[in-house]
Amino acid sequence: MKKALSSEEVEKLAKLSNLVLNDSEKKKIASQFGETLEYVENLKDFDTSKVSSLTNVTGQENKFFEDGVENKRLLTQDEALGNVNTKKDGLFVVPKILK
Repeated sequence: MKKALSSEEVEKLAKLSNLVLNDSEKKKIASQFGETLEYVENLKDFDTSKVSSLTNVTGQENKFFEDGVENKRLLTQDEALGNVNTKKDGLFVVPKILK
């Protein structure tokens, strides 16, 4: 069952994505997105009951410190700013990159 997006749905997605699309692009995207939805629907047919849940692919864990425990790996503010050319009020000053 192929689901096609309506032109209103495509326009809403384009607006949310900050895209300007002409009519032919809207039709093409509606078709392509419909194919994607169909593929995702097909995934529901697979039996995943014997597959364990995966929440983290890297195996890394968060490291937490109890309140009051000092983290010796951290730099003090003075150490962090020690080799900085430009600083203001205890903060790094960096060149502006956005207009």
